[in-house]
Amino acid sequence: MQHEVNLPQTVKTPTANYLTLYADRRYELDQTTVEATTLATALSDKLITEADLILRLESDASAPYEAVAQLLEIAKRVGIKRLSMATEAR
Repeated sequence: MQHEVNLPQTVKTPTANYLTLYADRRYELDQTTVEATTLATALSDKLITEADLILRLESDASAPYEAVAQLLEIAKRVGIKRLSMATEAR
């Protein structure tokens, strides 16, 4: 007698990618320095290889709001759908 066994499918856990914004407007993507002019390209490249990408934006508390807003706009423009944010307490 042969029995059919249906095992659960494995689910790939999305990888979190960290984008750090420093007070002096320096950027790091997963601990690698990224220039402001190439940030959109770097995020697009990540999205190509990781369709379910989660971007975790870490911002220095004294970073200008305009810089944070710019990062959010870039993330939206390149198609990042999952984003979380954290700031340092002053």
